Amino acid sequence: MGLALLFCMSACGLLPSDDEEEDKRMSAVMLKARIISDWRERSESPGAGKNPAECVAIGKEEARCLRDEEPLERIDLFADEEDHPDRRIECAYFCRKEKLYWCHVKGGEEKIDLVYGPFPLQD
Repeated sequence: MGLALLFCMSACGLLPSDDEEEDKRMSAVMLKARIISDWRERSESPGAGKNPAECVAIGKEEARCLRDEEPLERIDLFADEEDHPDRRIECAYFCRKEKLYWCHVKGGEEKIDLVYGPFPLQD
């Protein structure tokens, strides 16, 4: 019965097809590449585009938009090895609805914990 139900759900379009899963993975890879490119460009320009964060709350498990309390999508951008004494982590939090992202930079020799943004991500 279990296999028949699974087949029926798949055939009726109730389960994602392999193509849909592949599209989601590709979408995530492309999104990460676009954010990395945009953030690198902003980071290399002295003082350009780096604003103190607004409208985002970052907790241990997730980040939320303070405007509508919706969870933001986390995208890992860079991290030193876990055993590195001055481990630095960079990640982005992305709002698909507004096409905005925030960048969170934590650690390093300076022991910083800063969030920049929001930044628009153009199509």
